[in-house]
Order: sequence, then structure tokens, then C-alpha cells
Amino acid sequence: MQDVCRYVASNVYVNGIKLGYVIPELEQYMADNYDPHATNIISMFALDQLPMLQNTLPEVPMDFDLSIHPEEIQEIMQVRLDQYSETVAMLQAYKDQFVASVELAWDNYVERTQVTVQMEMDLNR
Repeated sequence: MQDVCRYVASNVYVNGIKLGYVIPELEQYMADNYDPHATNIISMFALDQLPMLQNTLPEVPMDFDLSIHPEEIQEIMQVRLDQYSETVAMLQAYKDQFVASVELAWDNYVERTQVTVQMEMDLNR
């Protein structure tokens, strides 16, 4: 994600000024505000809602200019989103296996403990 944000940040201009020069924390802002369902690059990273631009220049219309191919970035981000979904599914499967193993181990422990307690009770009678 960071590499894509860095690439977009260095290739987006607002009113002719490279946005990455104006807002140093732009990459982090973009990662924090990423919307995978947006229809364009500006909305995808909430660039049109940058607090610094809105607070500093509220009446100046923001003219975004991209020196990149937005379609390629959206395709890359879709691949990343798909990879993320696959990773989440794999982690859930590992978690489920782990929980099942722990539950089985616990049940075996409880069963063995009950047997041991019963044996000790029989010995001490």
C-alpha cells in the first residue's frame, strides 16, 4: 500500500503544485483514508477532502492533475485488495485450526485430570 501511496503522492498536482511537496504526511493520510470502492484516484485516497487544503484555501477550487495513469493504479489497488482478502481468509483458517487444536488439547487435559483425580480418590479411601 505504501509504495502505491508514495507513487500517487509524487504524481498528483493541485493547481500546478506537486501535492507531496505541500503536505509532507500525504502518504500516511492516503493510506489511512483509502477507500477500495471509490471510482477514481482522487476519491480512492480522499485527496479532495484533505483537511490542510480545505482549511487553508477554502474558497479556492482545487484542480487536481494526475501525471499518472489512474486506471493502472486502480488495477494495482484491486490486486492488492484481492491479496489482502486472501491473506485474511488464510489467517482465519489458521486461527480456526489453532482454536480447534487448543480445544481438543484442553478436553484431553480435563479428561486425564478427571481420571487422575478419580484414581487418587480411590487410593485414599
